[in-house]
Amino acid sequence: MSDDLSALIRGFAEFKASVADSPDSDYHELVKLGQQPSILVIACSDSRVDPAIITNCKAGDMLVVRNIANLVPPYSGDENYLAIKAAVELAIAYLKVKHIIVMGHSRCGGVRTLINRLKDNTDPSHPLEAWTQIAEPAALSVIAEQPDIGLEDWVCACSRRTVAISLKNLESYPWVRDAQEKGSLSLHGWYFNLASAELEALDRASGDYYPLC
Repeated sequence: MSDDLSALIRGFAEFKASVADSPDSDYHELVKLGQQPSILVIACSDSRVDPAIITNCKAGDMLVVRNIANLVPPYSGDENYLAIKAAVELAIAYLKVKHIIVMGHSRCGGVRTLINRLKDNTDPSHPLEAWTQIAEPAALSVIAEQPDIGLEDWVCACSRRTVAISLKNLESYPWVRDAQEKGSLSLHGWYFNLASAELEALDRASGDYYPLC
């Protein structure tokens, strides 16, 4: 067995001893009562950006959906993007979450593939390019407004704007719209800067970010 897999197994053994088998843990209550998170986090699949780890959460604290570039497509009644639709429906209609956080991050590889494709002026030709096309308006606006800043800065600026796009698209989902109208749901945009280890929140009115702590 590879060292990588062995490390995962050792990690599970530690989890089992300290959490699952601990009489002081609330793990067994989660098993009996089911999950009752109040927060849905839509985050990137990037291995460096686990929302539970960077917010020091415990099991059961949040429902998490992770995909390339933390994207939410606009709602449609067809069978496209069923995974994200199902997750949003579960979170709101069944788990009654009170908050949805879309969490972007710096140096996003998915956004980089989008920027590179637009630089090459080519159409999407494989699944990653087709998926990240959701964020194309953000990338095009960044390139047009700041044509000389370079690839890495384009990626980070675009990653910030994709959070706003995902939040706007979320508001087209019927469950989100209904919950907002009832005052039972709030949407939030967060951005994790890997280099500085800072977590920022989006002011949707201005488009600016400010430190959360």
